[in-house]
Amino acid sequence: MVALFSTLQEDFKDDNTPLMVRCELPQIWAAPMALRRVLSNLIQNAQRYAAGFPVTLVCEQGPQGVRIGVLDQGPGIPETELERMQQPFQRLEASRSQGTGGVGLGLAIVKELAKANGWSLQWISPPAGGLQCWIQLHPGA
Repeated sequence: MVALFSTLQEDFKDDNTPLMVRCELPQIWAAPMALRRVLSNLIQNAQRYAAGFPVTLVCEQGPQGVRIGVLDQGPGIPETELERMQQPFQRLEASRSQGTGGVGLGLAIVKELAKANGWSLQWISPPAGGLQCWIQLHPGA
């Protein structure tokens, strides 16, 4: 796990929006390519929309198994839009400009990969702003 997080930290090195990592778990059992894709999509989105603020990648052991979070301090997604943003080709910002983001597939891919691997997603949009995405990796899934 530490190796994956270190690689992600190097891949998403950004002086303007640094990726901070907090993980002390030596390893977890999960589909490595799927987990890397999910985390990459979430980190990329967080860095895009939280420009100027750090993004934090966290993993922790809990009673339900391991959970991993990508936490940012950007503008967040309103609670009323969270479900829609997980559908293909949906974006809060209507333009398709590369300067303002992609085509709206990142969170849909996250949702489908999580579902295919038996992982649960929890989206938290704190009142103060930002977005937290927690991935619960269920034991035996």
